[in-house]
This record gives sequence, structure tokens and C-alpha cells, in this order.
Amino acid sequence: GDKFKGDVSTWSDIIAVNAGGMTAVGLKSDGTVVAEGDNGCGQCNVIGWTDIVAISSGQLHTVGLKCDGTVVCTALTDSRFNYGQCDIEEWTDIVAISTYRSHTVGLKSDGTVVITENPLGMKNPDFRGPDLSEWSDIVAIDKGIGTVIGLKSDGTVVAAGSNEELVKGVQNWSNIVAVAAAGSDTGSGGHLLGLREDGTVAVVGNNQYGECNVGNWTDIFAVAGGTNFSLGLKIDGTVAATGCTWYNSCNVSDWTDIKFPSAISHAERNVANDSRPAKGIVTMGLNIRAEASTDSKVVGQYNQGDEISILWESGNWGRTEKGWVLLKYVDMK
Repeated sequence: GDKFKGDVSTWSDIIAVNAGGMTAVGLKSDGTVVAEGDNGCGQCNVIGWTDIVAISSGQLHTVGLKCDGTVVCTALTDSRFNYGQCDIEEWTDIVAISTYRSHTVGLKSDGTVVITENPLGMKNPDFRGPDLSEWSDIVAIDKGIGTVIGLKSDGTVVAAGSNEELVKGVQNWSNIVAVAAAGSDTGSGGHLLGLREDGTVAVVGNNQYGECNVGNWTDIFAVAGGTNFSLGLKIDGTVAATGCTWYNSCNVSDWTDIKFPSAISHAERNVANDSRPAKGIVTMGLNIRAEASTDSKVVGQYNQGDEISILWESGNWGRTEKGWVLLKYVDMK
């Protein structure tokens, strides 16, 4: 939008993007990262990062997930905004990350979730992050303002945070294949999005600017939310948008040929085939790789007989919650 002060026109070889506040971050195919925009707290200082497989930008910091399951974070250059959001040095076995202003959230390979602790929460509960210690069987996460949303392996959704409407609003969701959390400029906690396997979208939360008006969306296979707006990537490569038009947030009507990073989203497969996420049995010891290539680094291994869920597919490769595997060694159900 008009307030973003950066130039991404020269970026190339980008396989994933993320934005937080007034900062844009791009993940390159070689595992390095680029960033443009507001750098008041050092959130653009990603030069030197390597072996990155996922990125997330908060309003004050940027986080990168490495192929070995550890996490890196930009060093805060303004100590006034240190909320503990970069205390991730001891995290291991992480397969997904999400950030917001004062917290970082990590999904572990065993389906549990970790979150950084805000030191201010010891004195003021308003600064305390939600308790995620009881969460299990989680396959995807997102962090919004005061709320964390988690997608469970059975297609149901959980949420935790200070906004009771959001927490209760997802309890009856089912057949969900992707989730997103979005902020709000009113302090009301924002809104939550859930992509159903039939390509429609569930939503709950603040609708001051029409950000929850997604009832007529169809053929969606990825969702995202920002401050008072929602976006849906359609199978045909166009983008649906609704909500606040400040800073041109919803000016996407001329976007075409937009692709999901590096692979076909499994939600697209569900829309076409009306099926739940594919599951399979590993037929022999199987390496898990950071990218869909036998030249990519091995980040783990499945044992013969393990049941796995294939989230995305790309050629002969399948993406699980832990990494990429060759599908010829998986007996699909």
C-alpha cells in the first residue's frame, strides 16, 4: 500500500513471501532471505541467513525456520520493543512458524506448539501470551493480534487468546485444510479464517470494514488476512479480497497467475476431487528433505509403517508437516 517504503521489483527466485507491519520479506529458492521496508527495529537485517525453509515477519521482528528445525530471528535494535519475541534459541524440531508484534509461535514435529514468553506478562496479564501447552495433533498455525489459531489433523480448529468470540467461534468448524489469523486497528482482536476442503471459507471476528464478507467465495485454495482485510487465492490464479481499502490493501483485481509457493496446495486437490487430505503408509525407511529434490538436505526420516499426511504435491514429491518425501515410497490410501 501507500505507506510501504520499499522496492521489491528487483526480487527474483522467490518461492515464498510474508509481510508484517511495513516490512516485506521474501524467501529465495537457495534458502537465503531478502527484506524491504521499515527497519526501525532491525527486522530487515536478514543478510547472511542460509538454509531457510519458511519465513514470518512480525511488526518488529522477522523469523526464519531452518531446514534442521531450528529458528533464527533478527536482532532487535531498539530495546524498548523487546517483548521476548526473539527468545527462540533453544527451539528444536520446529516445522512451522508464525509471528506477530510481541510473540513468536512454533509448531513442533510432534504436533505440539510453543510460544515465546513476554516478560511484561509477569506483571500485566494483558501482555501475556495464550497458553498453548494443551494443544496436540496440530498441523498448521497462525498468530494474530492476541490470538493463536491452530488446525488439527482431523480438520477441526482450536484458538487461544484474550478474545472469547474468536476462541469460541472456531469450535464448530470442520473439514478445514488451512487457517489464517488477521489483526484489527480497533483493538477488537481481528478475525480468523478457515479454508474448507470444498474451497469455501469460514470466518469469525471483527467485520467493521467487511473483512468477514467471504460467504460468496469459491474455488479458494489459500487464505491470508491483514489488518481489517482478507485475501483468498483462487485456483485460477486470481485473488479475492474484502475489507478495508486503506493503503490499497484490496487492490488485487488485476492480479493473475498467482501461485502457491513451490507446490500445489492440497486444498486445491481437495476442491477438484472432493477428498480429505491424502494419507499414506511409508513402505520403507524414507528420508525427509528440506526441498523437493534428492540433492536437498535430509532433515529427518520416516520409518516403515509410519502413517503420514500429504499436504501438498509437486511432481513425484509430497510435502508433509516435516518436509518433502518421494511419493513412490508411500502407499497412498
